Amino acid sequence: MLVPFILVLATTGVFACGGHADHTYVPMRRMQPGATPSTTWPTVPLEWGNINFLHTTDTHGWLLGHLHESPPEPNYSGDFGDFASFVDHMRKEADRRGVDLLVIDSGDLHDGNGLSDGFPVGGVNGQKSNEFLSRLPYDVMAIGNHELYQYSVSYDMHTNFAPRLKGRYLSSNVNITIQDKSGNTVSKPLGSRFAKFTTKHKKKITALGVMFEFTGGNANTTVQKVATMVNESWFKEAIKEEPDLFLLAGHMPVQKDKWPLVFDAIRAVHPTTPIVIFGGHTHIRDCVQLDKRSMSLMSGQYMETVGWMSADLDGVKNSTEPVKFSRRYLDANRNTYQFHTNKTGRNGFDTAKGKKITKDMGQVANEWNLTQVWGQAPQDYYLDRVQYPNNASLLNLLRNKFCLPHLQPQTRTGQTSPHVRYRYRQPTIRLTNAAKRSEEDEGLFQGEIAPHFKKWKREQYETHYETRRDQGLTLGYVTTDSCPGVGDDISHEPIASYSILNIFPPVPVECYRRHAR
Repeated sequence: MLVPFILVLATTGVFACGGHADHTYVPMRRMQPGATPSTTWPTVPLEWGNINFLHTTDTHGWLLGHLHESPPEPNYSGDFGDFASFVDHMRKEADRRGVDLLVIDSGDLHDGNGLSDGFPVGGVNGQKSNEFLSRLPYDVMAIGNHELYQYSVSYDMHTNFAPRLKGRYLSSNVNITIQDKSGNTVSKPLGSRFAKFTTKHKKKITALGVMFEFTGGNANTTVQKVATMVNESWFKEAIKEEPDLFLLAGHMPVQKDKWPLVFDAIRAVHPTTPIVIFGGHTHIRDCVQLDKRSMSLMSGQYMETVGWMSADLDGVKNSTEPVKFSRRYLDANRNTYQFHTNKTGRNGFDTAKGKKITKDMGQVANEWNLTQVWGQAPQDYYLDRVQYPNNASLLNLLRNKFCLPHLQPQTRTGQTSPHVRYRYRQPTIRLTNAAKRSEEDEGLFQGEIAPHFKKWKREQYETHYETRRDQGLTLGYVTTDSCPGVGDDISHEPIASYSILNIFPPVPVECYRRHAR
C-alpha cells in the first residue's frame, strides 16, 4: 500500500555529512544486518556518582534499531541486544567502582514498530516485544498511555508483564478493572502503587510511577488526577519514612505538567531528601532541577536516546548543600556503547545475552516478514524537513505526481468547497488541520504529542543551524535544556524543520487508493 511506504520515506534522511575523523576506535560489525553504523564517536567519558542511572522512555517497540542509511538514522542504529550488552558492561563497571547503577523506563512500550505491532492474528499488541524487554534487568518501570488504549494490552501488562518486575512495574495513579477469583468486578492498580528497595550499596529507595492525566484510555482503565493521588492515605504512608533517595519514574513531561505536585508533597514531609525524576511522553530530551537537591530527566523516543544521570549521595543525609548531579543524552548506537564501556575493537563488547536477544529479534522479524522491501523511491522525501515546494517535499510529490487532478479547492477560511464531490472529501488526510491542531495543548491529555515534538525540533533548527552548519557535524539532536552544562553526548548539526501550516489543502484518501492500484 502506498501511504505507509511514502510516510516511511518522509522520516528518512537525505544529506550526508562528515563525521569526526580523528578517533582511535574501530567500528565493530553491526548486529542487525539492515543497520548502517554510526560514523561518529563520543569524546568525553561519563561522570559517575555513587548512584547512577540509565534511562529509556517511549520506546514504542523500536528494539531492532533504526535501519535506514540516511542521516540521522545511523545515530540510532544500535538494537536492543547492543543495549543489553551495554547494560551488562556498565553494571560491571559500577561494581568495579563500588557504586550503584539502576536501569529505569518511563513507559510507552507499545505502538510504533513492527516488533510490537506486527503480531499474528490472535496475538496481543506488544506481547512479543515485551518478552525482549523483560530479558533486561530493569530496576523500575512505569506505565505509559500506550499501555491503556486497548484493554487486551492493559490486561496483558497486568497479568503477564508486571509480575516479571516483582513489584517494580509502577502505576501509582492507574487502575484496571478485572474480575477477581470469585467473579466479582474489581478495580485495582494495574501495576504497583510504589516500591521500596535497597540497592547493592545500601541506598534505601522509595519509588513511585506517576502517569500524566490521560483521558483517552479504554473503558476498563482509570487514571487518577495527580492532585487527588497525593492526598491518598497510601501515598502519605509510602513517603512517610525517609529513604536515601526518592525515585519518581513516570510517563509525564518533566516540565509544564504535574510533577511539581508530587515533588511538593514529598518536600512537605522531607524538605532536603534527594529526589530524581525520570519523565516521558513528549518524546524530547529535557532536564530541569526543581531545587538544588533534585534532578528531572527525559530521554527522547524510539530507542534513539539512552539517558544517563549520576548523583553523589554520600554525606548529604543531614545536609542542605546542593547535591552534585550530572546528565547526558547518549545516541543509541554501538560506537556510543563501546566508547563508554571501553570495549572497542577486539575487547569483546557483545555479551552472550546481547547476542541472543539480537538473534531472537531477527528471527521474529523474519517470521513476521518485517524486513521485506515493498518498493523503493528514487530519493528521500520529507514532510517538514524541507520547505514546500522543494523537490524533496512529500507534499510536493503528492501534489505533482499523484493527486493534482483531485485536490480540494479551499476557501479563504480553509474550508473545503461544497462543490467537490463527496467521495473525494470523506475521508481525508487533513494536513492543514493537523498542523492547526499542533498548536493546541489540550491534545496532550488525549495522548497527542506531535505538536510538542515538532516545536522542539523547530526550535533546535532555528537556534543552532547557523552556528553549526559549517562544522562538518552529522545531523542529529541539538538539545537545550534547563540543567547546567552540555547534555548531548555528541555534537550534531540540527535537522531542518519547517511549519506546514496552511500550505497544502487536505489530500483525499481516494487519491492514495487510486494510485496504489
